[in-house]
Amino acid sequence: MSEKTEKKKTIANAIIWAAMILATSMIVGDSDKMSAMLPILIAGWFASNMMLAGKDGMQKECAMWRKLLGIQKSTD
Repeated sequence: MSEKTEKKKTIANAIIWAAMILATSMIVGDSDKMSAMLPILIAGWFASNMMLAGKDGMQKECAMWRKLLGIQKSTD
């Protein structure tokens, strides 16, 4: 990839995580909404991973977690 494309991806990733930080800070301020924090952080992780690694990146990430947790992928 070109340097210009990499810079754009880096900026977009920074914007995604800045939005996640702001969303998290608003939720932490209201303790009744703490249960909404995990889906927001998962959405940020998913968006960041898809942007930086593409479709194959998610498959590799899932394989890594399955290996760490000892979960076998079913062949059904």
